[in-house]
Amino acid sequence: GAAAGGEEGTAVLFSDVDTRDGLGPFATIHDAREGDRITVTLEDGTTAVYEVFDRQQVYKPDLDVETLFREDGPSRLALVTCGGVWVPERLSYEDNVIVYAKRVG
Repeated sequence: GAAAGGEEGTAVLFSDVDTRDGLGPFATIHDAREGDRITVTLEDGTTAVYEVFDRQQVYKPDLDVETLFREDGPSRLALVTCGGVWVPERLSYEDNVIVYAKRVG
Protein backbone atom coordinates (compact mmCIF):
# COMPACT_ATOMS: atom_id res chain seq x y z
CA GLY A 1 0.00 0.00 0.00
CA ALA A 2 0.87 3.66 0.19
CA ALA A 3 2.78 5.45 2.94
CA ALA A 4 0.81 7.28 5.62
CA GLY A 5 0.55 10.98 4.91
CA GLY A 6 0.95 10.54 1.16
CA GLU A 7 -1.01 12.38 -1.49
CA GLU A 8 -2.83 9.26 -2.69
CA GLY A 9 -3.44 5.62 -1.88
CA THR A 10 -4.31 3.67 1.25
CA ALA A 11 -1.83 3.41 4.12
CA VAL A 12 -2.52 0.17 6.00
CA LEU A 13 -1.64 -0.31 9.66
CA PHE A 14 -2.08 -3.73 11.29
CA SER A 15 -1.95 -4.33 15.03
CA ASP A 16 -3.33 -6.60 17.75
CA VAL A 17 -6.66 -6.17 19.47
CA ASP A 18 -5.27 -8.18 22.39
CA THR A 19 -2.25 -10.26 23.37
CA ARG A 20 -1.43 -12.94 25.90
CA ASP A 21 -0.55 -10.11 28.29
CA GLY A 22 -3.76 -8.11 27.86
CA LEU A 23 -5.12 -5.44 25.56
CA GLY A 24 -3.28 -4.67 22.33
CA PRO A 25 -2.71 -1.31 20.61
CA PHE A 26 -5.97 -1.61 18.63
CA ALA A 27 -8.11 -2.74 21.58
CA THR A 28 -10.55 0.15 21.14
CA ILE A 29 -10.80 0.01 17.33
CA HIS A 30 -14.24 -1.61 17.62
CA ASP A 31 -15.50 1.64 19.14
CA ALA A 32 -14.42 3.81 16.18
CA ARG A 33 -17.27 5.90 14.81
CA GLU A 34 -17.73 8.06 11.73
CA GLY A 35 -16.16 11.46 12.33
CA ASP A 36 -13.58 10.26 14.89
CA ARG A 37 -10.11 11.69 14.25
CA ILE A 38 -6.91 9.64 14.03
CA THR A 39 -3.48 11.28 14.14
CA VAL A 40 -0.53 9.37 12.69
CA THR A 41 3.05 10.41 13.43
CA LEU A 42 5.07 10.13 10.23
CA GLU A 43 8.68 9.08 9.79
CA ASP A 44 9.87 12.69 9.67
CA GLY A 45 8.12 13.57 12.94
CA THR A 46 5.22 15.48 11.37
CA THR A 47 1.65 14.27 11.70
CA ALA A 48 -1.19 13.40 9.35
CA VAL A 49 -4.80 13.65 10.51
CA TYR A 50 -7.52 11.33 9.24
CA GLU A 51 -11.26 11.19 9.85
CA VAL A 52 -13.10 7.86 10.17
CA PHE A 53 -15.73 7.29 7.49
CA ASP A 54 -16.33 3.52 7.68
CA ARG A 55 -15.84 0.47 9.87
CA GLN A 56 -16.23 -3.08 8.57
CA GLN A 57 -15.99 -6.58 9.97
CA VAL A 58 -14.92 -9.11 7.34
CA TYR A 59 -14.49 -12.89 7.54
CA LYS A 60 -10.70 -13.33 7.21
CA PRO A 61 -10.78 -15.53 4.07
CA ASP A 62 -12.95 -12.86 2.38
CA LEU A 63 -10.55 -9.97 3.04
CA ASP A 64 -9.95 -8.27 -0.34
CA VAL A 65 -6.26 -7.36 -0.11
CA GLU A 66 -6.24 -5.98 -3.67
CA THR A 67 -8.69 -3.28 -2.62
CA LEU A 68 -7.11 -2.79 0.80
CA PHE A 69 -3.56 -2.16 -0.44
CA ARG A 70 -4.26 0.62 -2.97
CA GLU A 71 -1.44 2.85 -4.13
CA ASP A 72 -3.79 5.11 -6.07
CA GLY A 73 -7.02 6.93 -5.29
CA PRO A 74 -7.65 9.33 -2.43
CA SER A 75 -5.29 9.49 0.54
CA ARG A 76 -6.77 7.30 3.25
CA LEU A 77 -5.86 5.11 6.18
CA ALA A 78 -6.97 1.56 6.96
CA LEU A 79 -6.50 0.25 10.50
CA VAL A 80 -6.80 -3.54 10.61
CA THR A 81 -7.11 -5.88 13.58
CA CYS A 82 -8.86 -9.09 14.59
CA GLY A 83 -12.47 -9.41 15.59
CA GLY A 84 -15.42 -11.72 15.77
CA VAL A 85 -15.28 -15.11 17.42
CA TRP A 86 -12.07 -16.51 18.92
CA VAL A 87 -11.20 -19.88 17.32
CA PRO A 88 -9.04 -21.73 19.89
CA GLU A 89 -7.81 -24.45 17.53
CA ARG A 90 -6.39 -21.75 15.21
CA LEU A 91 -5.32 -19.41 18.03
CA SER A 92 -6.94 -16.64 16.04
CA TYR A 93 -10.11 -14.64 15.62
CA GLU A 94 -12.53 -15.47 12.81
CA ASP A 95 -12.76 -11.96 11.33
CA ASN A 96 -10.83 -8.79 10.64
CA VAL A 97 -12.09 -5.38 11.72
CA ILE A 98 -11.11 -2.58 9.37
CA VAL A 99 -11.50 1.11 10.11
CA TYR A 100 -11.20 3.41 7.09
CA ALA A 101 -10.36 7.09 7.47
CA LYS A 102 -9.81 9.89 4.91
CA ARG A 103 -6.99 12.41 5.17
CA VAL A 104 -8.16 15.76 6.50
CA GLY A 105 -4.98 17.43 7.69
